[in-house]
Amino acid sequence: MVYYAQRDLITNGVVRQQSDGTQEQVLANPFPSAECVLARVSGSGARVSFQCEKGDAFGQGNPDGGLGVYTVEGDGANPEPITDLPTGGSFHPDITPDGSRIVFVSNANLLGGDPDFSGDIYRIEADGTDLFQLTSPDPGTEPTPQEFDEVAGPVLPTVSGDGSIIVFSHNGDPTGGNPDLSRELYAVDGDGSNLRQLTSATAGYSECDLAQISADGSVVVFHSTADLVGGGGPGESGIFKINPDGSGLVQLTNADTAVYAPRVDDSGQWVVFHSAWDPFGTNADGSREVFRVRTDGSGLEQLTETSASSTYPDISGDGSLVVFLRDGVFAHDVASGISTRLTAGVEANMPVLSRDGVWAYYSVGSYDADLYRVRVSDGLIERVGALDPFEEIEILNGWPLARTYEVDHDGDRFVVDMTGNPTDDNFDGDSEIFLVDRSAPPTIEPSPGPAPTSVSWTAMSGPARYDIVRGDVANFDLPGGGISDLGPVVCLDDDSRDVRSQDPAAPAPGQVFFYLFRPIDIDGITGSYGQSSDGSERQPGSGGCSG
Repeated sequence: MVYYAQRDLITNGVVRQQSDGTQEQVLANPFPSAECVLARVSGSGARVSFQCEKGDAFGQGNPDGGLGVYTVEGDGANPEPITDLPTGGSFHPDITPDGSRIVFVSNANLLGGDPDFSGDIYRIEADGTDLFQLTSPDPGTEPTPQEFDEVAGPVLPTVSGDGSIIVFSHNGDPTGGNPDLSRELYAVDGDGSNLRQLTSATAGYSECDLAQISADGSVVVFHSTADLVGGGGPGESGIFKINPDGSGLVQLTNADTAVYAPRVDDSGQWVVFHSAWDPFGTNADGSREVFRVRTDGSGLEQLTETSASSTYPDISGDGSLVVFLRDGVFAHDVASGISTRLTAGVEANMPVLSRDGVWAYYSVGSYDADLYRVRVSDGLIERVGALDPFEEIEILNGWPLARTYEVDHDGDRFVVDMTGNPTDDNFDGDSEIFLVDRSAPPTIEPSPGPAPTSVSWTAMSGPARYDIVRGDVANFDLPGGGISDLGPVVCLDDDSRDVRSQDPAAPAPGQVFFYLFRPIDIDGITGSYGQSSDGSERQPGSGGCSG
């Protein structure tokens, strides 16, 4: 096994050790003040990769002290720096209901249009194409913290169903109408044009944030501590509605205590939120409860009534179903008034509901976090994270009360900002936007050319590790009796925690190799190598991996 450990008071090194605790060997003894983390080992143990910053793993030079990825053989030989990675990260994603477009904020200067790394709003297609910067830095007024803390500059973008309008919160002055640099709401069209300021709060501790635009693009709901409509303000905080052109501002709550976390249905009719408010005399204990109200300010209702806190509600597209957090994830049927527990015994975070009301996604934990979804109709729980969360994979919650993940209409596509390397392609471990696509088929790709052959495959949603085998096409038997006999196979990686392997063998002239992988879930249960075109199960005739 390999791990990172503090070698002295200021450095972290990478260490190899046998599973019985013997034969400890230092693979990377960082040069001055470096911190090396996120060690990962190939399935065979032949090679180790890890990340270092603030120094260098092998004394080969890292003058900027930035993040770098290194590899070394399992016995400590042939250390090699792979890349010197840029600073910055990406945060706060939202996804259109059809799952085709994602918006997010990044301070990584992704296209060269944010040279001060202060952060801007971007859009990208779900297939990774058409990355586009929607906002531009304003050097005269843009906050430029030394380290992006998820609260300075533009944050928390929300996108309309057709992708044509993006609303976000900003404490700069990109349009010239916010000289006091209070946090305001802004909107921009999907092509980056028509940037406009929607709210105007006074200086001091007044902010407008946690916005969500309805799927039809008709209204924006948001939280604010400001007196936006006159008359003394919303109390400690309030929920407001505004149109995306800046008209139609309505204060929806007038509580004597804080109200939080507004979410709106697809047609912009109903808003849900949580608060310790007691507007009807039914919340005398001051517990946090879930409420809903129409976007014209009428029809206020208290949906939950318990001594336990009920928080972070989300609402289905048609407004008929609400999920929320208590001591687990609950679903509330608005028509019947019945709340049903969906999960038990887990530290769940902020559920988000697919717009069709079928799936509720949630995270568990903060560090070593993982992602799950639960089917509302029957409580079926599925893991949706990728690879084994044996390292510090953090679901970012740096903005209080803000969701850091969103889901599409059908529950097939889910976006999240995370640190770590859950898909084996985020080598610096910095915060990035990840897409979970439950509808995408897995793929496997061997490299062309002479041996050794590099084989990579999809980091699937759900499995934590993989077995990878190589076989000979000539030994593959046609399906029979529901089984496709793969013939003799060779295990290249057994119980691999990544999605890459290397095959040193070369096929003889006229020989053709095939490669297959099978998933292993978080509990160690082994899946299959898939099915042939007739649906028969693929099974090795002999050999293979131990699982």
